[in-house]
Amino acid sequence: MIIPALQLIACVTLAVVAIRWRLVHSARENAYRFLLPFIIAAGIFGIILVFPYAIEIFVAYYSGAQYEMEAMSFRFNGPYWWAYSASFILPLLPTCGLFPFIGKRPILVVAIAALALIPVSFTPVVSVIKRLTSRAEQLVAHQPA
Repeated sequence: MIIPALQLIACVTLAVVAIRWRLVHSARENAYRFLLPFIIAAGIFGIILVFPYAIEIFVAYYSGAQYEMEAMSFRFNGPYWWAYSASFILPLLPTCGLFPFIGKRPILVVAIAALALIPVSFTPVVSVIKRLTSRAEQLVAHQPA
């Protein structure tokens, strides 16, 4: 639970710093050098966040266990293939900022950081919504008719 929180903090910090750079400075030539440490931090936490997914795919493919291979196949070919693909690809997007033609554009860096936040914030939001709806269902069930 700590790695997604660190990824969240790194991406929000990257977005805030890029917005601040864009508001304060008009030239883009030094933006890359200024944003690079924040891009690296968000990229490293993204790689650490994706590593368990990559290990799970590796183990499922090379274990030879029929159930594991079918589960992975269903995840990436089933009806929610986009969610699993997004949770694998989107946290890695801040590493695109390492290329100077992307990293020197603060608005593009903000967009990339915002996209990287989607998988990190999806699970907590769904959990909170589920808790709220189950609590509301309990309250409605206990009201006298």
